[in-house]
Amino acid sequence: MILIIDGDYNEQEHTAHMAGVLLNDYTDEEISGFITADVENVGEYECGSFYKKELKGAEALLDKLNISDIDLIIVDGYAKFNDGVHKSLGEYINDEYKIPVIGVAKKHCELCKIEDTEVYRGSSKTPLYITVCGGNQNAAKRVIEYMYGNHRIPYAIKMADMLARKNKTTIYM
Repeated sequence: MILIIDGDYNEQEHTAHMAGVLLNDYTDEEISGFITADVENVGEYECGSFYKKELKGAEALLDKLNISDIDLIIVDGYAKFNDGVHKSLGEYINDEYKIPVIGVAKKHCELCKIEDTEVYRGSSKTPLYITVCGGNQNAAKRVIEYMYGNHRIPYAIKMADMLARKNKTTIYM
């Protein structure tokens, strides 16, 4: 199963509403389930240290699932920088759970030293920047390229973003 993670943050209160979308296969049109969690004491955004903001929320979602059922995690942002200095959200998750993590970033980050990260979807002239921790870079790009949806952002990734912004604390399976 694939878990796609996204979050919505209240910077003043240091809280997050996290959402996960579950897919059986990355090409699936139909979503298998949804999961959400509210998290307190979320770290502040720091360039190159996005994990400080997202890791606690990702762990809250993963704690609600049977980890042995999860084959792949997709996160909003970079899964790896490969700059020798900064450790990314994907690396922290992969180190802790031993599950491959694909990062889907909407903007280029100068810290990322991985080559050939761009994926163009739909008719968009703006790429997504794909990185992976615990997997093959070209395979990760293919996963995002072939995910269901005709637009730049794959449907299931967009659903995770929308669910995070709805502020519900329910699980639908």
